[in-house]
Amino acid sequence: MSFVRRLEAAAVAALIAAAVVITPAAPLFASTEDTVDIAFIHDLHSYLDGYYEKSDDKTQEVGGVARLKTVLDGLRAEDPDIFTFDGGDFSMGTLYQTIYTTQASELRTLGYLGVDATTVGNHEFDCGAQGFYDMFEAALESGDPLPKFVISNIDWDKMEAEGLTDDQQLYKDCFEDYGVSDYTIIERGGKRVAVIGIFGKDAIKTAPTCVLSFEDQVEAAKKTCAYIKANEDVDMIVALSHSGLGSAGSTNQSEDEALAKEVQDLDLIISAHSHTAIFEPIVVGNVTIVAAGCYGRYVGHVVMERDGDNWVYQSYELISIDEGVAKDAEAEEYVAAFRPYVDTEYLQLFGYSWDQVLAYNPYEFESVDDCYINHTEQRLGDILSDSFVYAANLSDTAAEEGAFDIAVAPSGCIRGSFAPGYVTAADAFNSYSLGFGEDGLSGYPLVSVYLTGEELITACEIDASISDFMTSARLYFSGLSFTYNPNRRILNKVTEVLIVKPDGTTEPIDPDKTYHIAVDLYSMQMLGAVTDMSKGLLKVVPKDKDGNPINDPYAAAIYIDGKELKAWDAVAKYVSSFEVNEDGVPEFPEYYSQLHDRKVVNDAKDIKSIMSNPNKFSIAFSIVKNLIVVVPVMIITLVVMRKRRKKEAALAAKAKEQGGQENEENP
Repeated sequence: MSFVRRLEAAAVAALIAAAVVITPAAPLFASTEDTVDIAFIHDLHSYLDGYYEKSDDKTQEVGGVARLKTVLDGLRAEDPDIFTFDGGDFSMGTLYQTIYTTQASELRTLGYLGVDATTVGNHEFDCGAQGFYDMFEAALESGDPLPKFVISNIDWDKMEAEGLTDDQQLYKDCFEDYGVSDYTIIERGGKRVAVIGIFGKDAIKTAPTCVLSFEDQVEAAKKTCAYIKANEDVDMIVALSHSGLGSAGSTNQSEDEALAKEVQDLDLIISAHSHTAIFEPIVVGNVTIVAAGCYGRYVGHVVMERDGDNWVYQSYELISIDEGVAKDAEAEEYVAAFRPYVDTEYLQLFGYSWDQVLAYNPYEFESVDDCYINHTEQRLGDILSDSFVYAANLSDTAAEEGAFDIAVAPSGCIRGSFAPGYVTAADAFNSYSLGFGEDGLSGYPLVSVYLTGEELITACEIDASISDFMTSARLYFSGLSFTYNPNRRILNKVTEVLIVKPDGTTEPIDPDKTYHIAVDLYSMQMLGAVTDMSKGLLKVVPKDKDGNPINDPYAAAIYIDGKELKAWDAVAKYVSSFEVNEDGVPEFPEYYSQLHDRKVVNDAKDIKSIMSNPNKFSIAFSIVKNLIVVVPVMIITLVVMRKRRKKEAALAAKAKEQGGQENEENP
């Protein structure tokens, strides 16, 4: 019987007996001399509470520490010798992140769940060196059980040779205080499992506040594994790798598959960072790779079996953390104890409380995943971008600079959707929770930027042409509508861009006009980086009101009542402004029950639709394409002609020579 079915049976029994968890009289599974039992999670992102997910036209609450505790305790009841690991990015995603530095709620919760070891994810660096230091110190001061912390590829030798900066020294100090190491050995049930931590290249790129230097993860893993094998008596080596598998989890280009290929001393890789959930392990040579998605949606469970000198997986499953799993009452109380700190240390600064009802939502919105997967307009993107324009136009900045025309909300920053029912301050925060401002508080501020119409057309082209390859670049606009044809050439897919005025009327965008844009700070930086990443091919330069390029993004922050306007607070302000219903609660208007042609997909495949109105990129690609065809033909033609001339010259010379001989014979 699978664990899921056993869990369902236990849930029924729990209801009958009015108990939270039923512990069997004897374990249903136990590690043997030739097996190692492992449970794992990763990319929890502060999702200590459950959250709502829509799938197959059903909306249900999934995830949450209370359900995770039930499942993990159930696994331990079956096998007391099970190991439990986490792959990093345990922070940044919900309101619990706001007490990361003062209460270390996420790291302490991993200890509460019985996690044996974890590693660092890119979002653990979001608060900077001082924030990381404070988080570790708060965790240690709590006296709570805490997981071991491993990371093997920080290059301390390089940093010390160059001289540690103050921030680097802070990391070194708190790592020493906590006991962070390249690897740790956990012994249970007669098995000694070595656990190493890996921080991947893409994770490094997406940790802009991290000041540490890192070795190549493959080389570091090789050295660490070699040291373990030479100096330690262990049965197995497990890597907690914050590197990723990519969206499909099946490409040889993914970092963790490359790690497995190059480091065959590893037995198991728990792959985090890419939020990939795989329902069958990936096996590369002797190495097994597993991954359990994100946000506590699944618990991974793998049983490894000895096969000669190697370990192979005997069984594997992702256990769904959904409404079929009973909540552990003690775990609910444990998590709830953190909420008063969130209220007093953060939300009260903005005039809110955790459970404060802001509005009532009668509609089914798309999920966050839909905003990544589906290349169309999304109502969730609409309401978020509308929030930005609404709140920005109430700001001190708008009073000084004038009204905002447009707002942009990219999929990469959307972190939560809205389930039918009451929408609280916590829900508003969770919808757009990432980042920090210059004020040191959680949440990216909105910023005021100016772009030309031509640059906005380029932004639309980024969505149309590039976001299928980088789904975090899906863009959702307020105040702008565009049409694109996916069958047209890359960078020439957009066929129409319209400005949508506040009264709903439209007009063609003016390439030479400058428009006032509200966007979150991170997205502004990414728009500005487009020029560099494309080597100048795509030019988007965020500017201030005087037309000067913005060099300091924090200087462009939008202020309201003298404080940074956080993106999530813009959402809270907007939904609170809706017309009240008969119960006296603001209610989402019917407008958000449908789409409004902000992103129109024209799938026409006729020649005219595909080839009409070529832009400079299309013309350039045509020239290149023609050159690719014409140049080789010209080269071949020249080579043939040259050979022909050589042959003709040789024949002429030979004929001349023969003619001379005949003249000598016949004077």
